[in-house]
Amino acid sequence: MQTASFHRSEAALLLLVLLLTALACLGPPVAQPADYHQFADVRHWLGIPHSLDVLTNGAFAAVGVLLIARLRHSGSQRPWSGTRPMLVAWLAAGMFCTALGSSIYHWSPDDSGLALDRLGMSVAFAAVLGLAAQDRVSDRAGWALAGVIALAAPLAVSIWMDSGNLWPWVVLQAGGLLALLATSMLRPRSGQTPIAWWLVVLAYGLAKAAESQDHLIDAWSSGFVSGHNLKHLIAAAALWPVVRALRPAHNVPEHSFVHA
Repeated sequence: MQTASFHRSEAALLLLVLLLTALACLGPPVAQPADYHQFADVRHWLGIPHSLDVLTNGAFAAVGVLLIARLRHSGSQRPWSGTRPMLVAWLAAGMFCTALGSSIYHWSPDDSGLALDRLGMSVAFAAVLGLAAQDRVSDRAGWALAGVIALAAPLAVSIWMDSGNLWPWVVLQAGGLLALLATSMLRPRSGQTPIAWWLVVLAYGLAKAAESQDHLIDAWSSGFVSGHNLKHLIAAAALWPVVRALRPAHNVPEHSFVHA
């Protein structure tokens, strides 16, 4: 029964990926807003333009360091093996890529910098979705989903750069969030600490809400903090459930194992 259940989950995940792929290919062209690069943060501090939009990217790097530290600590108690630690290492690398790409973009916002920003964040996005699938579906589903995102994201960015059509990237982001939400509703696999993916989804939604109100939050705070500043901080904090789950399986309370 366990094997059949995993096969059904894998098939459902594959169907979702295929539907989203069709939507990305067949959907109407969408142009990026002309004022996209006009962020509220115009401060110039310590020689850094758009200072807090740049400096708050340090939160992503900090999460990358935390992920590596927890992996090393857990590995010293019990050697890691299997898919989860490798995907976590991928995620840590993605957080460093996100911090670097976003910092470069916000230093001087333009389309070429934005492309680099999106490529960096896609490394982390692929790992997050892979971890969610590994946590709730199967190891092979984790690798497959991470691989699909890792290939699809550069293609979506390339299409946008070549044609101005943002639709494939929109589907990638929205569809990825939908896949994360769908997998979070499945029961965790046994033998490892489950990750509270609903908290990740909630924090990501809050980050997008803050981003959409960039100028309004800046005005409310009298220029102290902007919506995009908060977006970086909230998006980095969204991965705390992953960091928290990184402890050796033999330290996990028995009641936390749920058999699918």
